[in-house]
Amino acid sequence: MFNKIERLIKNREIILEEDDIRNPHHTIEYKSPFYFIVDAILRLCTSEELFSKFQGKDFYEYINLLKTITKDSLIINEDLAIYSKEIFTIQQFLDIEKRLNQVNKSNSENILKIIEFLLNQIKNSNNNQGALSDNIISLSKFLHDSLGDTNNYTELISDIFVGEIKKQSSETYRQTLIGIILENPKLISKSYEFITIILRGIVKPTINDIRNNLNNIQNSHNGC
Repeated sequence: MFNKIERLIKNREIILEEDDIRNPHHTIEYKSPFYFIVDAILRLCTSEELFSKFQGKDFYEYINLLKTITKDSLIINEDLAIYSKEIFTIQQFLDIEKRLNQVNKSNSENILKIIEFLLNQIKNSNNNQGALSDNIISLSKFLHDSLGDTNNYTELISDIFVGEIKKQSSETYRQTLIGIILENPKLISKSYEFITIILRGIVKPTINDIRNNLNNIQNSHNGC
């Protein structure tokens, strides 16, 4: 396993993005070792190579193990504030598997398709927004075909999209997510959290905006 972790890091398949809010420059030095190790281990936990080995009872036992791994990783993620993207990916996988299982479609063929979709999301997250958008459209279509236009589908897609918008800041990608939601009236009604996050990003009043609004209100009142 150590060689696989080392290869992922050396090939820059695991990337720690510096930003002013989550990962400011002065935190990178102490965060990076934990971030790279945690993300690399979680990446290996959802590899196609690994899942292709499990059949029947072993498959479901590994799903339960993955839930435990995710729970422990969330504690590390919170305590060290490393903001692992892989944890979001595993949570998405577990959510999808649970929904598929409810309609008796959690089988090795479908699970490998889901893993392929999620791995493509990771691979394209840093440099190929067009492929990222194409992949999420394909994933939503696959889930729609598998689950139907049901609450099972709309609740799942809404949860996935909330995770995606937290991971990705690309405006192009976010427009793709909004487009998928707007095409389905049932999905719109389930997307309150997603829409709230979008609006928070759009509506950013400055002090001048607030002052101008107050002046306008005052002038309007004086003119009455």
